[in-house]
Amino acid sequence: MRRPTPSERAAAREAARADKVTIIERYRAREPVSRIADAYGVTSGWLALRLDEWGVPRRQCYEAHLHRRRPSACSADAYGAGPEPKCARRRLSSPTAAPA
Repeated sequence: MRRPTPSERAAAREAARADKVTIIERYRAREPVSRIADAYGVTSGWLALRLDEWGVPRRQCYEAHLHRRRPSACSADAYGAGPEPKCARRRLSSPTAAPA
């Protein structure tokens, strides 16, 4: 697979910017950023920065993979009853985190 030229990358980015509303709808419909980025020919990092720029609230790290779980495990009650996600523990135990 060949790498896109700078002009092809610029065209893909402009197409994604022009389709902002659709991208936001797809993201809010729980589609992964990587899948949306692949569809537009941009990187997931670039698209994540655009979502931030557009003011779209980002999902928590544990929410990003809920689309892969069984429906019973996706409910708030089923998820809340279990241990807290690793990312929350990591965030709470980081040296910059405020004490509880």
